[in-house]
Amino acid sequence: MGEKIEKFFKEFGGFIIGSIFGIILILLNVIDFIVAILVVLIFGFLGAYIQRNKARVKEILKNLIEKW
Repeated sequence: MGEKIEKFFKEFGGFIIGSIFGIILILLNVIDFIVAILVVLIFGFLGAYIQRNKARVKEILKNLIEKW
């Protein structure tokens, strides 16, 4: 019986710990904070990309506008 429990935790231990951690984050409303940080980072990287590749982005936008 002990081998079955050990095998179960070896196979699903990460899932169980991750699920518990996720539940704790949801209960503490930390998820909203993490999502906000991710949104800020994504738009920050997007802005940096656009700044470095102005000509390419301008051409892509021009093509999209012409298609509509």
